[in-house]
Amino acid sequence: MSLHDNLKDLTMKFNVKIHATDAEIIGSIVSEENKCVDNAAFYIYRDGEYIDQQWYSEENSIKYAHHGIEGIYRIQGFVKDENGEIFQKLSGETPVFGDVISLSEFSEKVSKAQKPMPLHVSAGEYNFHCLYAPHPSSSIFVLLTAAVDRDKMPPPYFNRWGWKEQFPGKVFCISDPTLCLDPTISIGWYLGNQEHDATADMADLVKVLAGSVGVSEGNVITYGSSAGGFAAIMLGTYLDDAISVAINPQTDILKFSQQHVDKLLSTCFELTSFDERRFKERTNIAERLKIKSTRIILAQNVLDSHHWVNHYLPLAEQIDLPMAVSGFSKNKNYYSIIYRDSNGHAPETPEVFDELLGKIKSLLLKGV
Repeated sequence: MSLHDNLKDLTMKFNVKIHATDAEIIGSIVSEENKCVDNAAFYIYRDGEYIDQQWYSEENSIKYAHHGIEGIYRIQGFVKDENGEIFQKLSGETPVFGDVISLSEFSEKVSKAQKPMPLHVSAGEYNFHCLYAPHPSSSIFVLLTAAVDRDKMPPPYFNRWGWKEQFPGKVFCISDPTLCLDPTISIGWYLGNQEHDATADMADLVKVLAGSVGVSEGNVITYGSSAGGFAAIMLGTYLDDAISVAINPQTDILKFSQQHVDKLLSTCFELTSFDERRFKERTNIAERLKIKSTRIILAQNVLDSHHWVNHYLPLAEQIDLPMAVSGFSKNKNYYSIIYRDSNGHAPETPEVFDELLGKIKSLLLKGV
């Protein structure tokens, strides 16, 4: 008998949660209405293929030993109500990573990829946890991570992976290896440590990907918000004519929360005080752009007051972006999208996301 017998196209308010540990895939069903879930079942999928199930029982959770088998896992949860009607919902995706591979092994795997895959790659001084989704398009969207909540789950972290179908190109999500340097930091800006810049090593990784799948660096779009937006611009400067998309980014790390800055400096840079002159090209976007430029689309919410005043306006003045309206800089390398969202420092709205994709398409077609 299939779990799908008697399944009806109805809506029930519950969510299916999933996460992976070193040994298990753990899933659970959580009611949004605080109702007791006491008749639940589960399907487990790896890379889109059914691999196991748990039949109906009073258990609203499941544990599955993955034995370290690499793949992207997902759980489908089923709830049967007192009338025998069945409701179902899919969880998000969670990866299980295999052994660390070299750049040459990485190149071979992505060149043959037919479906999304997790990758754990050694590049320079760092091991990068990545998720890659192939696509017939000749562009790559490199998605980067912002601040995280270490209490909810351990690294790696992947922002916007759940949006991959909305991006019109190959998608490459990279977790910040800086967060693996110390368990107490929640934001790393892909800086790495004092001696080795993780962004530079990440750029080598992206270059190998682009070359392996036949995409020019000019068709690479680095994309992120907040700390991920900072990293997107910095990464773009290491690539040849890439497009960097940043939403409400920090543009000068030292103007962000002193608590986070001090934590990063003490744990990753092993410094008690900071010589801004020594590291300014790694911590300040305007200083980095003096050395190597990149095409930039910067979306800024004016109601995100801290980032508007302390990060957008100073950068806009230095690179000749319009101060209060959307538009190009004088040299046409940079473009701003100014919008208003009462949520403040938050990801882009759907309308801004659509506008960003439209501007990316325009720049790729024009090559400006």
